[in-house]
Order: sequence, then structure tokens, then C-alpha cells
Amino acid sequence: VVPYRTNVPLHNWSYLREDIILYERTWNTEIAAGNYLVTNSEAARSFLVRWAQYEKEIPPGFSSADNGAIHLHLIRSVNLEPEKNGTCGQKYYSLTEPVTNLDPYYDFVDCTRKLAKPGVYTNDESSFSFRILK
Repeated sequence: VVPYRTNVPLHNWSYLREDIILYERTWNTEIAAGNYLVTNSEAARSFLVRWAQYEKEIPPGFSSADNGAIHLHLIRSVNLEPEKNGTCGQKYYSLTEPVTNLDPYYDFVDCTRKLAKPGVYTNDESSFSFRILK
């Protein structure tokens, strides 16, 4: 685990009102799945349960498990890509290469990151929102 901002007390984040706050890793293009802030809201709890269900849908190749799944789940949760037949989803479910070839995995991550850059995203239908910090 690599801390995001070790010099900032936790209470300094309390003004943020999104259901989930995540951050972009500093050494690659991924959104980190290991550390995040979650509000105790129905929308956030529902998001976490649906994210956990990706465990049953892991592709046969390297997908970085929960870290790969969070990328697809985030863009789908705010309707940036449809649940079925989206380009990023097709890339995710087509991951067949082992960890020794990360090119397809990062192609998938880049697909999702073009849709979800640092910022705030909201699903108006469910009132779910998330923030990606840089």
C-alpha cells in the first residue's frame, strides 16, 4: 500500500460529498482499488456490492483482479459506457494474456481512463457519485 497524501489529516477530506473518493496512481494510469473513502450511503453500499460481484466475471487473462474491475465498474456506474457491448467492456472480457504481457491490460485501462479522468462523476438516476483525485 502506498499512501496518497500522508501529510493531509483525514478530516481535511470531509468537505467532499461524493459517495466514493478514489485516486489515480502516480506511477501508471490506473485508479487504485486498494484505498478509497466511502460514505455510508445506500448508493455507495450498492456500488461496493456490485463491484464485489465482478469476482465472478474475471477474464481468463491478467486483469489485476479488483483493480481491473474497478475501472469498468466505475464507468458503467455513471453510464459512461453501457452494461453490454461497450468498447471497454469488450476489452476487459477479452483479456487472455498472462501477466508477462501487460499490453492488453493497459489498453483496457486506457480505454476506461479516456472516459473517466480525474474529476467528479454522477449518475443522475441513482444519485451515485464518485471523485477521482489526481
